Amino acid sequence: MRSWPDVSDRDNKAMPAHLIHIGFPKCASTFLQHWFADHPQIAYEEGLFGGVHSAYGLIADVLAPTDAIVCRVTSAEQLSDPRARATFSEAQVTPLALRHAWMEKVCLELAALFPNARILMITRNQADLAVSGYSQLVKMGGHIRDTDFEKILGHGLRHIHPFDFDLVLSVYRAHFAGRVLALPFEMLVADRQAFLDTIADFMGVDRRDVAVGRVNESLDAEELYWYPRISSLLRRAPTERLRRKLVAMHCRLIRIGAWRPLLNCLKWAFGAKGTGLSLPPAVRERLVIDCEELLKLEHYAPYRALYRGSAGRSASSALR
Repeated sequence: MRSWPDVSDRDNKAMPAHLIHIGFPKCASTFLQHWFADHPQIAYEEGLFGGVHSAYGLIADVLAPTDAIVCRVTSAEQLSDPRARATFSEAQVTPLALRHAWMEKVCLELAALFPNARILMITRNQADLAVSGYSQLVKMGGHIRDTDFEKILGHGLRHIHPFDFDLVLSVYRAHFAGRVLALPFEMLVADRQAFLDTIADFMGVDRRDVAVGRVNESLDAEELYWYPRISSLLRRAPTERLRRKLVAMHCRLIRIGAWRPLLNCLKWAFGAKGTGLSLPPAVRERLVIDCEELLKLEHYAPYRALYRGSAGRSASSALR
């Protein structure tokens, strides 16, 4: 009988680990994705599971002459907050209870597909997350004006955004016991190298930085004032199909900065306009959701006051 070589461990070398980065939104996801893509020991491509395009891509990786890949990465912040992309920028959003149920189902699916995966979860204090999230909402074609958004904040944002860090943490811990790392965005702001080193050690890859500055920056005050108004005007188109095309065009123009000449004309016609969200202490308190389990973690010790609704301006505001 023919004897086949044992290649179960690729010449006795450890098989690559698999990291699943689950967000949250506006918590350095874009920055981390640049780091994943730049690291020579990490297989990552946007939107792919473990950096693999298909079964044929996996075969090609197995047959490759090098074993440089130490960890594969899947990264999608929607894994902590599933929702339909088509309605993400709308004022009418999926009920929070249903989104939580979707999150638990997503976790179950991931556990079935990748039972030995490691989970990375990045959080951010709720007040800064709300302000930065508003800018992202506008970038994605949202038409809620700042004054309306401040009214929403005044009533508490928990019914619109999940911010329930403990819930997500407990669900993923239940299915990936001992393999969940949660870190605060504020740690990245305070000590970028320590933040990346902690993630690198968790993944089992070499420590290294990446030549990436600020990415996915928030809009400035003038843009925050005019873009929701432009979006609202475009949504008056007579048909749903035309509305969607116009809003998609609007989002593309925002991304490439092509609205700037129009903003200059609007400034000439109407004078300087701008808006900025400033959260008073009472509003900050309403945004807080209990996250005691999260705050028990060592890396959160310096930032517990921020997550409990401290009225002071947080350090992470500088990197919105």
